[in-house]
Amino acid sequence: MIRGAIDYTSSDRIGGWIYSPENQVRGKTVLAFVDNTCVGAGSIDQFREDLAKAGLGDGFIGFNFGITPAKEEDLGKLIVKIEGSDFALLQADSLVAGSGGGMGPSSAADRPIASIEWMRSQGWLDQPEYDFLKFLRQSGIYDRSLRRPRTATTLGGLDEPDVAATNLFSLMTQKPVQPITSTFSDAEDFAVRRTELLSALAEPIVAIWGASAGELLVVEGSHIESPDKTRSLTGAIAHSFGPDRLLFIDLRCDFGSSGNPGGELRVLGLPAE
Repeated sequence: MIRGAIDYTSSDRIGGWIYSPENQVRGKTVLAFVDNTCVGAGSIDQFREDLAKAGLGDGFIGFNFGITPAKEEDLGKLIVKIEGSDFALLQADSLVAGSGGGMGPSSAADRPIASIEWMRSQGWLDQPEYDFLKFLRQSGIYDRSLRRPRTATTLGGLDEPDVAATNLFSLMTQKPVQPITSTFSDAEDFAVRRTELLSALAEPIVAIWGASAGELLVVEGSHIESPDKTRSLTGAIAHSFGPDRLLFIDLRCDFGSSGNPGGELRVLGLPAE
């Protein structure tokens, strides 16, 4: 897993850090962009005593380099990429121009598949983390079992749903997060109130947990299609949630309740700031 932050921006410099416990990042080239324009380049080679004391490798994970003088209004759009990848390190509350030239909030849920593949090839993601990011991006749905494997020294048991969801949300956004919980009477109530929930969240992804088992019908991949299309459950597949299973779903997907809506369910998501 890769972690990092942009700590400093000015009209002519940018600084921050990038760290991966599985792969050496020291010496790698990083590029600064405003929209699709590269405005500077540097290396991950600065020693950060604060990060070394925090246990992040040898501390040589910082970068600080000059950029082409930027307009004040462009500073919030500065992002940093590791050369040769689509992985982008965003500023908190940054705005990134889309392909249409309009401005809108960047979404961690829309990270390109190529970026996820590259992170896996560098050893920054283990298989479950890779599956979570890739399948959620491709299908808009991901099933995460809460059952811990039984071994010679452990009896297994269940992971806490809040902890499991928080860890995966943190992986998705590449920063510490604190999800909020909304309660719905059942899966049908959740499906009906989709728009209300989506407008209150920073990301379109939520994690569903229920004390009793239930199902949602989901049209996989429908979150990628035009938002103007007519919603339909044609081709929908049933996906389960329950006391031993978290179900992550992109709220932009076409989905609805099945014949088994279950009972009261909790929905965890990232609050809009």
